[in-house]
Amino acid sequence: MPAQENLALASAGAKISMATSWHLVHKAENTIDSNNKTFWVTTGLFPHELILTLPQVVTVRKIIITSMKVARWTVESSVAEKPQLFEPFTEQDVEDADQSIQTVTLLSSNPETLARHLRLIIAKGHAPFTSVHKVIVYGDPVSSAG
Repeated sequence: MPAQENLALASAGAKISMATSWHLVHKAENTIDSNNKTFWVTTGLFPHELILTLPQVVTVRKIIITSMKVARWTVESSVAEKPQLFEPFTEQDVEDADQSIQTVTLLSSNPETLARHLRLIIAKGHAPFTSVHKVIVYGDPVSSAG
């Protein structure tokens, strides 16, 4: 079996289609830039959303997110051409790691979940501001041959 590759990298064609908060330095694109020193910061009040668009439809095996002060993740997926028509993927509460990085592995209740877009929702936080450092998606591209 081939080694797993992160499908959520800008260098692999992934992009951030939408984010609910913006910061000049700590922008949403930092979550997929492969630089461990960069991150996206949210600006108070919840929920906050980040829509990740992959270069093609994939079978999502797992999502790994590193963040700080996130209390609950809700994830939705879509196979539509544009980021719309989302369906539930999973949700998970996250323990407060004080001032340390949280690493969360999210798995779908359906191991055959397909996605072109992933809506990552910070439903609540342990503090007024949260940060998302990296989003990693492991999965298998779906063959377009019929």
